[in-house]
Amino acid sequence: MLSREQLLEKVWGYDYYGEARVVDVHIGHVRQKLGEDFITTVRGAGYRFDDEVPA
Repeated sequence: MLSREQLLEKVWGYDYYGEARVVDVHIGHVRQKLGEDFITTVRGAGYRFDDEVPA
């Protein structure tokens, strides 16, 4: 699981000064491409990639 802050740091770097909500927008785009079942939002914590999706 990764928090918004961890994703911002790893993707955009330490010196990113934009909004943290940009992560949510990009997660939405990834969900559109992969499907809704692969990325789970962990409320209050971040996001989790599920490599096994139930059938």
